[in-house]
Amino acid sequence: MGINFKAFPQETYLYVKSEGKWGSLDEHKQYNLEMYQSIARYQFNRILVNELDVVYPNNILDLYELAHFYDKELPIEVQLLQLVLVVKEKYKQLASFWELVCQNLGYQFKVFYSLEEARDWLLEKGPQ
Repeated sequence: MGINFKAFPQETYLYVKSEGKWGSLDEHKQYNLEMYQSIARYQFNRILVNELDVVYPNNILDLYELAHFYDKELPIEVQLLQLVLVVKEKYKQLASFWELVCQNLGYQFKVFYSLEEARDWLLEKGPQ
């Protein structure tokens, strides 16, 4: 798999650190499935995913397909997660598109370009 992650439980949220390079869409679906399984084990509703060390392709169609994969393949409980994703600002266009598609499908996913801003938002705005 092109991207690896480790989960670190915090007091009120789960911190996930990812690194690597997006390979194929199928590999990225598998990465997302494994991440969800890890999230489910820890039973947190608030999740901070740090993908600052992830390299993405410039393929907007894959992001559309990925969001619909969540809808088709992951349990409905994923929509209850308050998830913030942190990526490099150079991926702003791709990340904003992914965020919009996910939110239109009913997911509470938000993109940030700073770990501090993401953490602050999650702790301040997220469900208590």
